[in-house]
Amino acid sequence: PMMERMGFVGRRSVVAINGVTSQGSLAFGAGGVPRFMRPCSLLRLPCAQQLYTPGSQCVPGVRSYFVCRRTTAATRHTAHNTTVTFGNPSRTYSAPGSGDRPDLKQESVQQKQLKRPLQLASIFANTTQHKDQASDDALPGHDLMLRAGLLRQSTSGVFSLLPLGLRAVEKITRIIDSEMQSIGGQKVQLPLLLPANLWRQSGRWDAMGSEMFRLKDRKGIDYCLAPTHEETITQLVGDARMSYRQLPLLLYQIGVKYRDEARPRQGLLRGREFMMKDMYSFDLTPQDALVTYETVLQAYARVFARLELPARAANAHSGLIGGDHTHEFHLLAPSGSDFILFCSHCGYASNAEAARSYPPFVPAAESLQRLNSVLNLDHKSETRVTSLVESIAQLGDYAVFGVRQPQGEQSALTHVLVLPRGQVPNPTQVATVLRIIPPAEPEIISTDDLKSEQFSNTPLSDIAVMLDSSLQQQRQQQQHSNNNSNAIYVNVRQSSEGDKCSSGSCNGHGTLQNQRGIELGHIFYLGTKYSKLLNAKVQHRDGSFGLLEMGCYGLGVTRILAASVEHFRDKHGMVWPTHLAPYKVIVASLDNKDKAMQEAAVALWHSIDNLGDYTGDVLIDDRTDVSPGLKMNEARFLGLPYVVLLGRAYKTAGASPPQVELQLRRTGQV
Repeated sequence: PMMERMGFVGRRSVVAINGVTSQGSLAFGAGGVPRFMRPCSLLRLPCAQQLYTPGSQCVPGVRSYFVCRRTTAATRHTAHNTTVTFGNPSRTYSAPGSGDRPDLKQESVQQKQLKRPLQLASIFANTTQHKDQASDDALPGHDLMLRAGLLRQSTSGVFSLLPLGLRAVEKITRIIDSEMQSIGGQKVQLPLLLPANLWRQSGRWDAMGSEMFRLKDRKGIDYCLAPTHEETITQLVGDARMSYRQLPLLLYQIGVKYRDEARPRQGLLRGREFMMKDMYSFDLTPQDALVTYETVLQAYARVFARLELPARAANAHSGLIGGDHTHEFHLLAPSGSDFILFCSHCGYASNAEAARSYPPFVPAAESLQRLNSVLNLDHKSETRVTSLVESIAQLGDYAVFGVRQPQGEQSALTHVLVLPRGQVPNPTQVATVLRIIPPAEPEIISTDDLKSEQFSNTPLSDIAVMLDSSLQQQRQQQQHSNNNSNAIYVNVRQSSEGDKCSSGSCNGHGTLQNQRGIELGHIFYLGTKYSKLLNAKVQHRDGSFGLLEMGCYGLGVTRILAASVEHFRDKHGMVWPTHLAPYKVIVASLDNKDKAMQEAAVALWHSIDNLGDYTGDVLIDDRTDVSPGLKMNEARFLGLPYVVLLGRAYKTAGASPPQVELQLRRTGQV
């Protein structure tokens, strides 16, 4: 309205300026556009897609926006008597001159007073009576999000975010943006449709297996829907042929990723489509890259602190991403799907897949000598696997397992594992040792199955024997003295609760404890894995070119949303932290028949909304067809941080100022 009165905005097509033409066209006099109306910036909206020059035509029904940043005294004088006629000939507007300028401060106050309160009942799909029920394996928090109208399921593993859910996600992304940019991160947007050639070049096109969504275009060229962007970002930066002066470089994006989960579950935590923040760092040397790694790790800690989520960093397995140094961030929760082992003595924490520890039982030195005698065989070619397994089992201090490696449709026995009694192999560690690329997995064969007739004719000469590294530690790090060149020491044992902590600062003084966790983020030091495969180089100080040192850093945005609702809830519903809540305040009048109280609730809404920290973050429940009890219950269920009620205290205040009730949802304090 202000821009209309000033002559800068025209609703509908302009008929004439200082002249008359046919309706639906735009024309200017011989002098062209009056100087005060020459467009310094033209808002190019769907309804205003045409750039205007003197004599250009305007499509009927199109809004024309002209914005003038500054005017001189001469242009003000020129504009004083300019009359603009719009599509409706009965309406004319006179552009204000120097003595007819509106009071911008007064205009701002008027606009605030006319601002329409955001009503709870008007929010799309917000209802506590939603009939859809979460699946049996979904978390309780996911059911709350369905009932509160934060999201709806579109198909298996795919969800639509509704207004309340999207507002929470936008607040998460603002916090992430703030922290990533504080350490020098630059935001980009990478494509979701990725060509297969880069993935074939890195070797991950086949390695990803069935978890990757694949498609062909009309020319038969292979593409995939992005599960991650290491190849794309490496090519992008490599093509730039950067100088060492431009490093370190941190590029990040927040967007959608895809993974064809065989069994989507737990709502947003294990879906086929999900939102992530992924950052990629590029450095000159490994030392610089590790400094950047630590910088991002600390930034992640600040993100979770601002979200009020007690996430814990833990050592992790790199999986398909790769890298030698990696951490996960977990929110400890009984409903989590990951197992985290941590030491209360030194603070060590690790995903159970990557944890290392001392087992509670290790055979004595005499038993190890007997095992040495069993393995030191003079005629291995004549010894069968079943005989070896029976001989080791008779010692009583060891557990024996077999390993089959996937080889097309056939799987052959390739290794025998020897561990301390009571221990089991860690399939992830076994796959790492044998260089089995996920999602392929080794098959672990039990002792009883190894004794079966199936392996009675398998010669030991075809089998490699692997001893768990804990047996080597008991021998004070001395190598086996037998002649069996196939016997090697590797870390293949599954760590578990009750093991002794093996971290350098603890060295067996602490005991590992087990808790479930929800993974929220994962960071990797990649080294030159991708830069070598894709030939991404940087110019060094001496003019030579070397491979870029890389890192990648992921945060699950929709995972954070789901985990937050799971963590911040009670028996009444959700309990949002202030910085994450879709709205911070809800105002409700509890007397549906008192019109004055309804008007007072609206006035109170305006007062709170005008406060800087709460502008745009205030809801009002002005429904007159529901009981006061239902209003209070639904406000408590939504879990917004502050609930302001106009009830009995407001009506019975008498001569004293009216009283309202302020409830703090998180503490229950009134």
